[in-house]
Amino acid sequence: MAFNFDFSRFSGLGSRLGLNQSRPPFEGFYIYVLLFVAGWFVADMGTTYLRGDMLPVGGIASSKPMAGGSRVKLRQPSLFSSIKDRNIFNADHIIPDSLGDQKGEAGGDEDTRPVLTSLPLELVGTIIHGRHEMSVATIQIRGQEIFAVMEEEELEAMIKVREISRFKVIFRNLSNRKLEYIEIKEENKIQIGMAAPQVQEVEKTNFSFKREDINKHLENLPKILQDAKAVPYVEPGSGEISGFKLVAIKPGSIYEELGLKRGDILRSVNGEALDNVQKAMELYQALKSDASEIKVDITRGDRSTSLNYTLE
Repeated sequence: MAFNFDFSRFSGLGSRLGLNQSRPPFEGFYIYVLLFVAGWFVADMGTTYLRGDMLPVGGIASSKPMAGGSRVKLRQPSLFSSIKDRNIFNADHIIPDSLGDQKGEAGGDEDTRPVLTSLPLELVGTIIHGRHEMSVATIQIRGQEIFAVMEEEELEAMIKVREISRFKVIFRNLSNRKLEYIEIKEENKIQIGMAAPQVQEVEKTNFSFKREDINKHLENLPKILQDAKAVPYVEPGSGEISGFKLVAIKPGSIYEELGLKRGDILRSVNGEALDNVQKAMELYQALKSDASEIKVDITRGDRSTSLNYTLE
């Protein structure tokens, strides 16, 4: 028994149902592109977490000799620690400070504060320009010739000038890589400008008062005794009293008006030596008397002088 199935009857069925429409171009490559992108992200994340373990650990990089027969040796891991610790390949795009800024000088551990040099150099003079790079320093190598140098210039392979100021030159000593300086000697410095005139104070020794003004002060004896303090002055060597020393004077008191100062030694009044307490009151009595002129001999500092009073 034989079956004959006629497929021609279904030939137009696929077109009628929309099953024979053509596929979009490159549809078969989409899956490969997606897999590539996913793999790239996975590799990037893996590298981020594993990069510390990917550094070389030493030994021979390759068993095959290079040209000339030499072999390449990897550096020790400690040499790469600064790169790993400072994270210069970070993902936050923050650039760390340079090592030169952190240490003050590119190249490492040199001191940043200059010290006085021990090199046989002498600073003869400087010419300071408005642009510092145009400033010139004249330096003499002891016992040899004089050289003129500018900033960032070397002198006889000994120093490299860093900074030139009016009395000082800072440079790097090329032998020990330290910052050092030389300066002009104090006796060779020239101070430009007018010297301030020396004014010598002339002490006043002659005084004139109205008697009524003096009497107003003398009426209050307790106040006069409180406004100053005097102690007997014993002459060195002899041990005898040769006057009275004012050890304290109240500002604005009659003692200041009389021209007396703290430390003055009262020697005599009108020629009468003040060698005891009773005679010390002679000054007070002389002011109360009707005398129109009074002379007080004193010692001030290391010299003797006289204060002359005229009572009108």
